[in-house]
Amino acid sequence: MKKINLKVSDENIYKLEKNYKEALKDSKLKDLIKYLKIDDLTAMLNIEDLKAAISDKENSLTYHEYDECKNINQGYVTRPIIENSKLYFVYDECSCMKDIHVKNNVELFSVSKNLKDANMKSIYTDDKKRKKIIQAIKEFYDNYETKQKAIYLYGTFGSGKTYILSALLNKLAEKNIKSIIIHVPELMRSIKESFNDSSYKDKMEALMNVEILLLDDIGAEYLTEWARDEILEPILNYRMENNLATFFTSNYSIDELEKHFSLGSNSLRARRILDRIKTLAKEVDLISESRR
Repeated sequence: MKKINLKVSDENIYKLEKNYKEALKDSKLKDLIKYLKIDDLTAMLNIEDLKAAISDKENSLTYHEYDECKNINQGYVTRPIIENSKLYFVYDECSCMKDIHVKNNVELFSVSKNLKDANMKSIYTDDKKRKKIIQAIKEFYDNYETKQKAIYLYGTFGSGKTYILSALLNKLAEKNIKSIIIHVPELMRSIKESFNDSSYKDKMEALMNVEILLLDDIGAEYLTEWARDEILEPILNYRMENNLATFFTSNYSIDELEKHFSLGSNSLRARRILDRIKTLAKEVDLISESRR
């Protein structure tokens, strides 16, 4: 918060008064001074910041990207406040900073880069079959701090499962909540390839520790016992024990996924995976028409 300094040399008074009288031709500025209940001297000494507060607010109401932000302090909106009868200026984030938060807080691996543009406002709500998932993501967003279960979203191909959950993660990214969205078949391939070098540990730790993880298209791959037991189970086990939100999308229901994961004769290990999924996420179906 910027504290206002009222000291000024006499030689600048004339220039300040002239500038102030000119600025007062703006009715919005006059209204702001009246609203703040500040005297002419205080307003005169801080006229540039007061003008910035008006222009910044107007700029923030129109959609623009960070690079196009015209505010005095790029990415922030100047806002005057009165505390203990003194004028201060604080700097709130401009609406364009939401894009920066999504860019910095959502990591994508082997999924469409367009998912960073996924927006909860653009989710189709005209399909009654989407009512359950829309309600579920709203409840998760509204109650994020309570450490609730995430969502296992399954349904038909092209119904928008990944887009819907990505929109939720992008919205949470605006609150500086970090997430990773990763395509499970690619996850298995990349970790297997890096198994003998130092990046293996880094990848596993990132997936284990990120605040929110979205495992996209689980069940789409032929999952070897090694991948199931050495990659997927440790990630899910760690996240379950540390109460970290873990989302899933799949073409399979959880019961169908269990059959898919029951490789060889070791169905017990498959059951352990499914138990962890059930602990981490609640199942929601999206049997809807393709949106692709």
